[in-house]
Amino acid sequence: GSYFKLRTLQLSYTLPVLLTQKIRVNQLRIYLIGENFFLIKDTKGKNRYFGTDPETSNWEYPRPTVISLGLNVTL
Repeated sequence: GSYFKLRTLQLSYTLPVLLTQKIRVNQLRIYLIGENFFLIKDTKGKNRYFGTDPETSNWEYPRPTVISLGLNVTL
């Protein structure tokens, strides 16, 4: 079957040095990570997919969607 899956997405932003120096920190990074974010599958036509997740077997639990938000601080 045909499908499109976004497995991992990571977005991060490092604050400029002028801002981090004011709070006496060398580096400050904020990040957001999404795992198993979404799945688009073909539901019509001859290549359609009839399952929950094409990357897992029928006897396994489906992979959960996990969203993590974090802060990386270097002193």
